[in-house]
Amino acid sequence: MKITFLVPPPIDGNIPERVAGCAYLLYYVPNIFLLSAAAVLEKEGYEVRYIETTIKKWDKKQFRTFLREDLSDIYSFYSVNLSQNTDMQALQDIREIRGNVPILFFGPAPSDRPAEFVCDEHTYVVRGEPEYAMLELINALDTRSGIKGIKSISFKDNGEIVHNASREPIEDLDVLPFPSRHLLEERDVYYNPKLGERPFTAVCTSRGCSYRCIYCVPSSLSFSRELEYKHHYNKKPPVRKRSPENIIEEFKLLKSQGYKAVNIQDDQFVWGEERTIKICEGIRDLDIVWGCSARSDHLTDPIVRAMAAAHCKFIDLGVESFNQEILDYVKKDIDVRKNEEAIGLVKKYGISAKINIMFGASPLE
Repeated sequence: MKITFLVPPPIDGNIPERVAGCAYLLYYVPNIFLLSAAAVLEKEGYEVRYIETTIKKWDKKQFRTFLREDLSDIYSFYSVNLSQNTDMQALQDIREIRGNVPILFFGPAPSDRPAEFVCDEHTYVVRGEPEYAMLELINALDTRSGIKGIKSISFKDNGEIVHNASREPIEDLDVLPFPSRHLLEERDVYYNPKLGERPFTAVCTSRGCSYRCIYCVPSSLSFSRELEYKHHYNKKPPVRKRSPENIIEEFKLLKSQGYKAVNIQDDQFVWGEERTIKICEGIRDLDIVWGCSARSDHLTDPIVRAMAAAHCKFIDLGVESFNQEILDYVKKDIDVRKNEEAIGLVKKYGISAKINIMFGASPLE
């Protein structure tokens, strides 16, 4: 069975960015969340392909020509709010040309509003963390077995939309295969201007954040995960962290594949001195430049020193405001002085402190 992940041509010329999931594209970033789901499918023996028509510069006519010539058994879209109209237009094109071939949607938009995507009995939504729900669904479609027991999927049955129960988050992230980066047809197009090196990729070392900020959705996968978990449990999902050994192994693989720059795509990278320093010591000699996001109050002198020695080039700090009342209003749970100290600490070791500031955060402004 052949599964093709698609990024279709935008209907209005504006390319939605699908990793952060909240803006239009400024530069190409590899969708590491999609590539993780693809890796699980490949591990089970499925043939997988990933086509970003936006990189290929295809227009709608070229996309429809591709559909006429393609023989994929399943199409899948990682959909965010800004891409919904584009993705639904692509669904119509597939239905017109390929008939009732199964179509899978996953990502934050379908996780939030599955009923808007499940438009017929051959279209399915995988909600929340996609890897194993998608695998179970594709196994069921491949073997023509039942899908009513597969958790975290939505579908139509006799004209009625069915939302199966939610599944628990993946407890041990080390069991996941490394993302299928070999599916990227033109890897040198991906870039992060804060790092400035190519080839560039992204790595996730953890999933989740334990804090209660009222505004924050660090990435599209985080949004998908929280929507699904909160719907079932009415609270944030737990933080899960990969082991330092597993992370170091992936960095070594990236080095062997010629990658020179990595963005750590975690909600928040720094979870304690011991783990962070162990990761930094393990990747220090690989000569890969990298950056990450971190809370100011998680940074210590030993941590930042180790990060600098391991070629960390930037740290995105969620400062948001230098006004304590505003920080308290948005439930940042941090003292403004910690932000000031962290900026000085990061600069002390020659790392670029990237300051995220939010305007209109509260009526107090």
